[in-house]
Amino acid sequence: MKSRVVTLFIYGIYHSNNDVYFYGISREKDNALVAFRQRDIKIKNPTVTYDMVYFGNDGRSHFMMLHWALAEDGLLDKLLERDPDL
Repeated sequence: MKSRVVTLFIYGIYHSNNDVYFYGISREKDNALVAFRQRDIKIKNPTVTYDMVYFGNDGRSHFMMLHWALAEDGLLDKLLERDPDL
């Protein structure tokens, strides 16, 4: 079985409950911001070309690195909640 190739544009990385996830946008997912598990994707270009902001709670179990614009004014939460005012 041939695997499908889908291009994702990654805007955030986070670790939670022993898994690493990437927040990304795929044209196949209606250009919505979606979380993808690291083990389910293959990284072809590991370069990050934008400023990121780090968030962490206790330094051991959870962390998040976001594109600077997602970190501003609660934009990430608004996108994930599909805020109609955006």
